[in-house]
Amino acid sequence: MKTTTLLQASVLAITMLSAISIVPRASSQDIAWGPATGITGDANLAAGNYFDAFLPNESTPSPLTVDGITFNVDTMISGPSTSDGIITATVTTGDLNNYSGNSFPSAAPSSPAFAAVMNAGGIYDDGGAGAGTVTIAGLTIGQNYAVQVFNYANDNDAGLTTFSSSNSVTLSNAQGAGGASTYGEFATGTFIASSDTETFNWVGAGSAYTVLGAIYVCNLPNNQPPVVSQDTTPNSVTTYQNTTTTFTAIFSGTTPITNQWYVSIDGGNTFNPINGETNNTLTVTNTAVVSDVEYYLMASNAYGTKHSSPASLTVLPTPPQGISWGPAIGITGDNSLQTNGIYLDAYIPDTLLSSSLTVDGVVFNSSTSSSSSGGSDGVISFTVISGDNLTYDFTTFPTNPPSSPAFAAIMNAGGTYENGGAGQGIVTISGLTNGHIYSVQIFNYANDGDAGLTTYSGTTNVTLSNLPGAGGANTYGEFATGTFTATSTNESFYWNGAGSGFTVLGAISVRDISAASAPILSGDTTPSSAIVYVGSTTTFSAYFVGPQPITNQWQISTDNGATFQNIIGATGTSLMLTNNTLATNVLYRLMASNPYGSNHSTAASLNVISPPPQGVYWESVQGITGDANLSTGGTYVDALMVNSSEPALAVDGITFNAATSQAGGYTGDGVIDYTGIGSSLNDFAWPGGFPTSGSASANFTSLMDDGGFFQFGGAGAGRILISGLTNGHVYLVQIFNFAPDGDPGLTTFSGITSATLDNLPGAGGANTYGEYATGSFTATGSVEMILWNGAGSSYTVVGPISVQDVTGIVETNAVPLTSAVVNNSLQLSWPPDHTGWQLQMQSNPLNAGLKNNWVNVSGSTAVNTVSIPIASTNGCVFFRLIYP
Repeated sequence: MKTTTLLQASVLAITMLSAISIVPRASSQDIAWGPATGITGDANLAAGNYFDAFLPNESTPSPLTVDGITFNVDTMISGPSTSDGIITATVTTGDLNNYSGNSFPSAAPSSPAFAAVMNAGGIYDDGGAGAGTVTIAGLTIGQNYAVQVFNYANDNDAGLTTFSSSNSVTLSNAQGAGGASTYGEFATGTFIASSDTETFNWVGAGSAYTVLGAIYVCNLPNNQPPVVSQDTTPNSVTTYQNTTTTFTAIFSGTTPITNQWYVSIDGGNTFNPINGETNNTLTVTNTAVVSDVEYYLMASNAYGTKHSSPASLTVLPTPPQGISWGPAIGITGDNSLQTNGIYLDAYIPDTLLSSSLTVDGVVFNSSTSSSSSGGSDGVISFTVISGDNLTYDFTTFPTNPPSSPAFAAIMNAGGTYENGGAGQGIVTISGLTNGHIYSVQIFNYANDGDAGLTTYSGTTNVTLSNLPGAGGANTYGEFATGTFTATSTNESFYWNGAGSGFTVLGAISVRDISAASAPILSGDTTPSSAIVYVGSTTTFSAYFVGPQPITNQWQISTDNGATFQNIIGATGTSLMLTNNTLATNVLYRLMASNPYGSNHSTAASLNVISPPPQGVYWESVQGITGDANLSTGGTYVDALMVNSSEPALAVDGITFNAATSQAGGYTGDGVIDYTGIGSSLNDFAWPGGFPTSGSASANFTSLMDDGGFFQFGGAGAGRILISGLTNGHVYLVQIFNFAPDGDPGLTTFSGITSATLDNLPGAGGANTYGEYATGSFTATGSVEMILWNGAGSSYTVVGPISVQDVTGIVETNAVPLTSAVVNNSLQLSWPPDHTGWQLQMQSNPLNAGLKNNWVNVSGSTAVNTVSIPIASTNGCVFFRLIYP
């Protein structure tokens, strides 16, 4: 007999145990790391007497030698450690995963031998949480050593890894990380051995991977005067007021080495020490306009003194930032490109682009000058203030209407990006005519699954995202249009990261729109129509450009567009409505006016309808193991692949349909439809992520690997609609949540009882891969609604959904009773697919506890809810469900 019991009270005892770990004592960590430097080839290897070199990849079959330096392979692997007997790499958090590549260039300044070392790779950990140590053994106490660590993996992921000791350094494996023609990064550190071992730590720094590549150790003369290990970077800087500039130099040699920064304000004739600046890094706050001020670092020890090459700094007055930016709008194609007015310039800030590109009569120039910190076509220029000038391009922007091959070429040409949300810079537009009115457009597209949020400054700011679908269905990244009146020959705007992994700067276009004309619609109202539920919010947006001043006024029509009235106080470019009452075909539009005329946006319709019930009884969350998790009982109603980039898929007789655009802003197949609330929906898939095994067939594995959609941040929310239901029928619904990305992806689904799913592998216990939930409901109309929302993790994740009609089928698994007190009655309920189970009760004195005097509750086998009056004379009353 299967039984589910609801007891009156329960007691839970919890015992806390403290774990004590005993680990060997590590030697002091006194490595002085130099800065991250881009890998270019053989010349990057440190000069000194060879001590040891190691490739921490157990799959490398034999040692590799380059320029007389032999990089050994594993001679021993013990659990989380790999070693050649002298250098040992250990993983303390994460897994010991090997990787290798094949794309490091072998041409000068590299060589085939050096390329082989880089391509031999090393070890990595999934997720930024990977961590570990490297230990160097057999050292001579008092000897001076240099250690180098390389970080290269050609997978286009930053792979940020921080190495720490007496100071720290963070390496990136992205191609171009160290500037043009560089491939990943390396760092060199020096130390004097205080024991026979030296240890340094490594840890992920927020990227998707933690990477540890080739390691090289050499000893240095003990009476060595200071030698520049890494020279001042950058060698010269031209920047603007109210920015900061950082110079860095690293010296090796016999310690102790003392550092002192010097400054020259007379063109390098004389240098004076800067009080208190005795580190290897100098940060200058540029509050004043200066010209060709020079800085260098002087290093001294008992055997001599040496300074770095002087680095010059020029600080220019900041030009005005008078751009009034419109809203972020999703890029769809040629119609996104403004062509009104007179062409001034257009530029693609990809410094590797060799020629200009033309679309719809607009010529986007390539760089005529470029450096590691910026580029220009002679009219539009960009300067990197913080970060690296890393170029990117793609091949995936769609060429079909409303796009074209020419427009796709512009988007795919990319631009520049900075690793990390801290990247920032300035764009300057020159050659302006004082008093003329200009519009400027900037595009942000990169289909790499990272938001790439970038904020552009002006009298109003705007933040763009590069995600496909960022602007809604069938959009690819975002763009913004701004207008300004020139008050000088130059105009500028800053860009900076807004919290994402990358800061992106794409194509830029500028046009003179001074001609006396009425406002021109730049971004039309979105959505053009909306069908929403009571209690939701709806936002309409439109943006006009043209001669200023432009005034905005939102208008409403309740007679199907025959007349429009002004909405008091609604004078912005966006209108947010709280839908508290039912409404049918109410129209909204934005009217824009300037001294030369008026124009309005296309009217957008709004229908507010009553929400369907949320009557799903969710059962307990289960770990995904394979085909057996998929319910095939009853009659198939529908199943949906919620990743709109994946085709339909059949598994165990259940067809998961492809998702396409539906009415009212929904996506789905017309039976199961979904829409996000307040956050963009982003498709994801994990090819090769779910294991194929005896439990999971190839088709079921494909279903899980096809993923679904996610929303950034735990605040993601939305709704799922199931349509075409028969009143009174009982339905079973399943939702899966799988994404092996190291983030829990907690997502809560609403109902009479709720369920929270976790996408982590193993979330449901050993040999599970994410989680799913099964619920049932009795249809009280033709539509059922399920709400989802984030539950505190970084992502909100929704995977495949399946619906079966199980009318008349009694499920046999045990489920909990749900209780509530309504009007002095105890209301007990259980899932409708368990209709047929028997509710039993017993009444006992308060001090008697639970006995065996169970009696059936009359009529309970025909329903899934009962109401029992509460009486003070009842004593203790216990209830349970039993399967007949």
